[in-house]
Amino acid sequence: MGRVLFILAGVMLCVSAQAQDTFQDCADCPEMVVVPAGTYLMGAPPNEADRQAWDGPQVNVSFAEPFAIARTETTYKQFAAFMRETSHRIAPGCNLFNGSWRWVEDAAWNNTNFPMTDDHPAVCVGWYDALAFIAWLNAKGEHTYYLPSEAEFEYASRAGSTTTFPWGDDRADIFDHANVSGLEVKAAWQHVDAHACDDGFIFAAPVKSFPPNAFGLHDMFGNVWEWNADCWSFSHASQAMDGSPVTQGFHCERRIIKGTGYESVARYARSAARGRDPIPGTRIAVIGFRVAAKLK
Repeated sequence: MGRVLFILAGVMLCVSAQAQDTFQDCADCPEMVVVPAGTYLMGAPPNEADRQAWDGPQVNVSFAEPFAIARTETTYKQFAAFMRETSHRIAPGCNLFNGSWRWVEDAAWNNTNFPMTDDHPAVCVGWYDALAFIAWLNAKGEHTYYLPSEAEFEYASRAGSTTTFPWGDDRADIFDHANVSGLEVKAAWQHVDAHACDDGFIFAAPVKSFPPNAFGLHDMFGNVWEWNADCWSFSHASQAMDGSPVTQGFHCERRIIKGTGYESVARYARSAARGRDPIPGTRIAVIGFRVAAKLK
């Protein structure tokens, strides 16, 4: 097993390099990718373009053991299987994007304002809906599933990189890697902030529409924001060095979202960028989730 080393601001980032292992516990379960153990510098350096105050300070985080994370966002097909097989119910109503965000009373995870195929990410699902899906997986599978911590999500997103984006520092390259707001959105709504390129998708794209990162994970940036396990915090000062989630604090009524969405621009797709939304109550057509799993 080789080791890949990175040097940043005097800190060595070390990620174990190994052949990619995968597993899938059932036909309707997500395909899981094993992420190697390693150490990285979480958060944005002070000089990073578009850095927000809450994107730091940088914290050295180490994962002593590998873990698994879904190759893609939880799909409509996977979520529909969960809804069919359980008594879980989601109240109607969801925020839909139509040049601006608007609450629509009869919108739902299976009734958005854009076509949904089996391979689209599940949206209009709240944080507690994601936990219910995970409980269903845990009753079916051989592994223990959970929502990834923010530290795990960023580590998996970076995939060994130390730059602003996993592909480098140039935001102009984003349309080769992620579904974000571009000319296709600008053509529909002139007032919307957008880049001068066209990725072909006004709304969410089917998963795997863009290339994977170095860990083999798709759509860690763009497409839809993704729920994480952590309570919101205004800095990384409370971040545990072992990468476990921050689950206590003054802002646990809001939970971390990472990865940005189809309606956003590149400054929100930075590896260190982070957002937050309230729970319960947030159902929005640009927030979904992916699951993580323990290997033991």
